[in-house]
Amino acid sequence: ITYANGKEEKKRHTRQCIDFLKEAIVASQGGALILCSSHEQVDELYKGLLDHLSSKNIWLLRQSKHQSITSVVRDFANDINSVLIGTASLWQGVDVPGPALRSLFIYKIPYRMFTEPLIKARRDEIDREGGDSFSTYYEPLAALDLKQGFGRLIRKKTDIGIAVLLDDRILKKDTLLKSFPPGVTIRLAEQAQICDALAELAQIVDVKEAPETGL
Repeated sequence: ITYANGKEEKKRHTRQCIDFLKEAIVASQGGALILCSSHEQVDELYKGLLDHLSSKNIWLLRQSKHQSITSVVRDFANDINSVLIGTASLWQGVDVPGPALRSLFIYKIPYRMFTEPLIKARRDEIDREGGDSFSTYYEPLAALDLKQGFGRLIRKKTDIGIAVLLDDRILKKDTLLKSFPPGVTIRLAEQAQICDALAELAQIVDVKEAPETGL
């Protein structure tokens, strides 16, 4: 999905992500972790997905100040058809082996905020010394975060899963492409292809389809 930094472009990206995720999560019958880069993104996706997934009897959870990380991850791990949306600590703090986590969706490349004090100080230091802070520090930092995010999917040798990055900028970023674990197959795929693969994966792990609620 095309991502750009303009206000309207970001809104369009969010709408496209919601439309895609509605179909993809139903195809996978839940079992999905969605990683965002801000609480605002978490809230937007939650509002956009809640009614549709509820009608399919798929429990949608989100990281919030009203529930501890430990508690929400436990709820997610205990329901094979659930979906969890989160940010920050969930990029590193989720350990859910087995079919409860079989698909991972990353909303966008996890670039840190330029204005974060530590980030700004380090970038300013590199630039003052004549270096290129974006390519030597800022982008490798995003690659490290991306690697941490992908690491949530496969927690033991018998795990299988599909990870989807909803940000086409990755195609032009060699540094970021190298953040994928060794041996991982990377491909550019259309929505229908991804949904077919997710549905096939649900059958492989023998996930029982969540019954319709009739809502």
